[in-house]
Amino acid sequence: IDIVSGNPEHNLASVKRFAGLRVHLRAGRIHAWIIGPPCETWSRVRFCQVLDALRARGPRPLRHPDTPWCLPNLSVREFEQLKIGNILLQCSVNLILESIPSLCSGVLEHPDIAREGHIPSIWKLHILRRLALHESSDQFSFLQGPLGQCSPKPTRFHAVNLPHLRQTTSDVSDFSTSY
Repeated sequence: IDIVSGNPEHNLASVKRFAGLRVHLRAGRIHAWIIGPPCETWSRVRFCQVLDALRARGPRPLRHPDTPWCLPNLSVREFEQLKIGNILLQCSVNLILESIPSLCSGVLEHPDIAREGHIPSIWKLHILRRLALHESSDQFSFLQGPLGQCSPKPTRFHAVNLPHLRQTTSDVSDFSTSY
């Protein structure tokens, strides 16, 4: 399932489509999944605005650590970006919740927590911090740079029912997060 393909059958933001996915997961017809909700509204680049002579250039922050779901006074376009990102993030969390008792395996992928404390992150959300404590969950960070990216690209996984994934990924490359 890939929303970028343009196929409406692949749109997990559709309540009907996600409900169908849950039915298949609960029936044991889905054995594994990988999901990466959009990071555009969580991106640290939104906090690196370039000041022009009279105005800021670049995308402005849409979230704050104190209000991670939405800042006030957004444009319609900005709100729509947040809406789709929030829906897909909630779908991701629901996949984790549905997978724990079903023994279905899954991975949520998203940019890692920024070193700068004022930048919001999905990994700071209460629900994901709590889920990380579950015995069938594991959260860990790595750098995609050694895998061919042009920058370090710090990334974090939340793995469900995959007890050996952390070790497997560390065997592939140096996934140290010292960047």
